[in-house]
Amino acid sequence: YQSGNLDMKFDPFHGFPQDAYAPFFGDLFFHWLLAPVGTDVLCRFGQLPFLLASGLVLYNLLRALDVSGSSARVVAAAIVLSRPLFPQQIVLNNVDLIFLYFGLAVVDELLRLRQTGQKDALVLVGVAFGLFVGCKLIGLVYAPVLLAAIALLCPARVGGARRPLALAALVLLVVAVGGYTYLKNLAWTGNPVYPADFKLFGLLLARARFDPPVYDSEWSKLSLLEVLVGDYDFSW
Repeated sequence: YQSGNLDMKFDPFHGFPQDAYAPFFGDLFFHWLLAPVGTDVLCRFGQLPFLLASGLVLYNLLRALDVSGSSARVVAAAIVLSRPLFPQQIVLNNVDLIFLYFGLAVVDELLRLRQTGQKDALVLVGVAFGLFVGCKLIGLVYAPVLLAAIALLCPARVGGARRPLALAALVLLVVAVGGYTYLKNLAWTGNPVYPADFKLFGLLLARARFDPPVYDSEWSKLSLLEVLVGDYDFSW
């Protein structure tokens, strides 16, 4: 990549072919942290801002549920610090906390959209949703739930536009922000979630095919959640 060659790399890092096809917004953030100093010193704490921001979003969500300010602060801090995984992730250049933040941000902005009906809230829902699915493939697992919540909670009018038009604009915004990897995979391989099998309601729409064939016996059998968390049969 430093040489300017942006062709698809089948197996770029540690033997897992999905790295070449996975959403990369979180990784792109770490690349930005490399630029100012030329080392990974900032990357070592790259997820810390997102953990702190997740705590603030949790506080906002608790306040929206009429939890008192002091109690909301304690509960939000407890949630953030209660799982050892969260503090451990601070010093790892992974994208899990970035992914967590954007998921919470979708819910937070959706509640504001419900309350205000403002266009800027709709835009922020779409941007956060796009970054959510553009950060990790597993975002697609949660996407139907979030879409259902958005359809249910979206007000009848958003900034003067009726609900169907607002929802259509939101979907287009999500695709524009977070759809690059999936559209690229679709164009290059015929499968938006390559290298996983793509199933919808049990119907196999696109099968993963690999070259070199050494992966055919193993990786071509994997479905999306298999690649991500070890479950051999993911489908919607």
